[in-house]
Amino acid sequence: DQVVEGLGADSCTQLLDTAFRLMSSTCLTYDGHSFDDRKSSTGDIQPQNVCLLALYGNDGSFGSKPGNVTDLSFAGISTGQTSTYWFGNCSEGEAGSSSCNCTNSQLLSSGEDWADFPVGEDCGGTPADTRACWQSLTCILDTDAP
Repeated sequence: DQVVEGLGADSCTQLLDTAFRLMSSTCLTYDGHSFDDRKSSTGDIQPQNVCLLALYGNDGSFGSKPGNVTDLSFAGISTGQTSTYWFGNCSEGEAGSSSCNCTNSQLLSSGEDWADFPVGEDCGGTPADTRACWQSLTCILDTDAP
């Protein structure tokens, strides 16, 4: 239930034993903002982080291993809906300093506060900026990880 309620999903479907998909008829959001549509594919870190947010909530505790979420996780982008969004348009390792954070720069740490990420186009935050929103999120888990 936390998974569905926390991101505004209409449904959460289990896919086999190692994956689940969140779907929304409008936009998946956290705290009123969707997620950067430019970093939503397999291999991107941002979908993994949103999966961690879905699984453990904000400030979630998952110990030293990041919930076994894999880089095969990905989002589906809306073709007609837009929303304000959490800043995620950075490369892995970029913008991960204490002065600026990006949802795609590195995997969340246990207990990390999502409010540390800016909203909008860049580190300075542009809260009025909108882009196509995430309408689905598929989280792939690694059940063999230690």
